[in-house]
Amino acid sequence: MSTSSAVTPLGAVDQRLSDEAAAAPASAGAAATPSLKRLALSGSAWTLLGHGAGETLRFGSHLICAWLLDPAVFGVMVMVNVVLQGLKMFSDTGTGASIIQHKRGDDGAFLNTAWTIQVVRGACLFVAAAALAGPVALYRGHGELLLLIPAAAVSGLLNGFNSTAPATLHRHLELRKLTLFDLSWQVAGSVATIICVLLMRNVWALVLGGVIRAAIRLAATHTVIARCPNRFAWDRDAVRDLVRFGRWIFIATALTFLCTQGDKLILASTWSDRDLGLYGIAFFLAMAIPGLLRQQANRVLFPLYARISQESPDTLRRKMRRVRLWLHAATIAPMCVLAIWGQPIAQLLYTDKYQGLGWILQLLALGGIFHAVELTMSPVLLARGDSFRHMLVLVSRAVLLIACMIVGGVVDGQFGFVLGVAAAQVLYYPVLAWAVHRHGVWMPRLDLLVMATPAAVVALGILLLT
Repeated sequence: MSTSSAVTPLGAVDQRLSDEAAAAPASAGAAATPSLKRLALSGSAWTLLGHGAGETLRFGSHLICAWLLDPAVFGVMVMVNVVLQGLKMFSDTGTGASIIQHKRGDDGAFLNTAWTIQVVRGACLFVAAAALAGPVALYRGHGELLLLIPAAAVSGLLNGFNSTAPATLHRHLELRKLTLFDLSWQVAGSVATIICVLLMRNVWALVLGGVIRAAIRLAATHTVIARCPNRFAWDRDAVRDLVRFGRWIFIATALTFLCTQGDKLILASTWSDRDLGLYGIAFFLAMAIPGLLRQQANRVLFPLYARISQESPDTLRRKMRRVRLWLHAATIAPMCVLAIWGQPIAQLLYTDKYQGLGWILQLLALGGIFHAVELTMSPVLLARGDSFRHMLVLVSRAVLLIACMIVGGVVDGQFGFVLGVAAAQVLYYPVLAWAVHRHGVWMPRLDLLVMATPAAVVALGILLLT
């Protein structure tokens, strides 16, 4: 296949910025900084707006479904999602991240090769999900999973055919377009899910809603934001670079599964559908703010840190400190509110069927405060091309999560399990500090401030309420 560097219109924007910087006098070496600052501010604003609106939409949809469905339904869906997320993460080749950071990220041959790999991966996910349905149904003792898992896996098959256009928008920090696009298909998907729940009132409604959401997004990526249609291609140089970058991403995302879904997998061996459903809901609520930071990390911090590293590496630490300080200042307060008043908030929002949700929400929200430190700091590892240390950070987090959950569960049952999930977020910080220190961006004073201040506030708040 041809390897010509056909630059898309979005690539031309990036090229124009580079040309302007190159044409500036040497004494104006900081000329690129205003452009980066504007991109960062605009990107952060649109990400905040988009994620805030998206989370509000998701929460409204979830709350309607919670009023209509029993907690046990959400417990069944937890297992379905664990399988699908596990397969997705264990097969991640990092194509999206490669498009964002690779010098050929605007090359048509590179994009089409990445899309081809993505399609093959989606098909493999569906086959693997169908194969795993039986063992998972046996492990959980729930025969309906034998059909639910393959049905839900259709969404993964559809996702494989999504256009590479979102990654291209992400690469160039065109976050206004990306945010509006995401909101549009999320609205349509949420409406479809609610209609399914109103009509069916069972777990199949959630599965069908997920498949419809995936179909809507697939159609939208190829019609609403696609600049050039993707087609099957196999560029050997592109494959080599994708595999080289993605090898550690593959391991890292597999470990991310253990970090984000390992808790549910372990709990599924002993907890009832109802209790597992309560945990899943509490996790959804507690991770709303960390989810916002994750969106900032993926959509803004990763490409921003990568560009700063390329254009003005000497300023990376200073600019990282400023960005992280503002992000944490904006997100600490609501996380503290959940950690202190989780019980009354759960009682206010949910019916009596969901008793026992509050204490789980409090503990997970407390752990989320410490998790926020990693979300604003770890993107620098991939931005600097250090996917190996990124992988080591995730190894430590996965091992500590499993160990803390097991020890906590043995000592104090369900409370100990959940406490172990929160404690693991703190205990792996030394490994993260070691990894970023290699790149000269470890900020111990800022991290101590971000972790110690909210912890003290939460402790004082709980003490005053008891």
